[in-house]
Amino acid sequence: MRVLAAVIQRQGRYLVCLRPRHKRHGGLWEFPGGKLESGETLQQAAARELKEELGTEPMGYGRLLFSHREAGSPFHIEFLLVEIAGEPKALEHEQLRWATVEELEILPLAPSDRAFAQMMLRPSASTTTRPPPQKTPRLTMGNADASAPTRPPPGESLQAEISSSERCILPDSIRHPFD
Repeated sequence: MRVLAAVIQRQGRYLVCLRPRHKRHGGLWEFPGGKLESGETLQQAAARELKEELGTEPMGYGRLLFSHREAGSPFHIEFLLVEIAGEPKALEHEQLRWATVEELEILPLAPSDRAFAQMMLRPSASTTTRPPPQKTPRLTMGNADASAPTRPPPGESLQAEISSSERCILPDSIRHPFD
């Protein structure tokens, strides 16, 4: 079963949500999202889930950053870069938190979210040279590039990829969240 996890970043912090105690992985933090409905794309699931869970709407979508399946679990979690409009509210979670990379490393995260944080948010200690960050923003309106890799090239961190100094190209009618 496919599950969306929306990776939402603002000013160097990532939005994570505390799962309700009565649910699977209750009391652990996760990136917002949920199960895809039949025939739904990741972008459609993001629009639906973010409205239901956070009362917000996506402004743009990036590429699929990472996917993970826990051993013994039917869930295949897919981490998609998403930019949102407005301020999120905890409509289905106990709490929301904007966490730095350092905080993500110590927060009690759900297993797939922990795997994502370890693989994507922390620069690789084994990499001796790192490519410069992409100069062209990767967020797009509509469908993300299906041919995009599921993780950045070795040594390139997500932090560099969606740095707040980079701007997303959006219609003039939409305010950029870093302005």
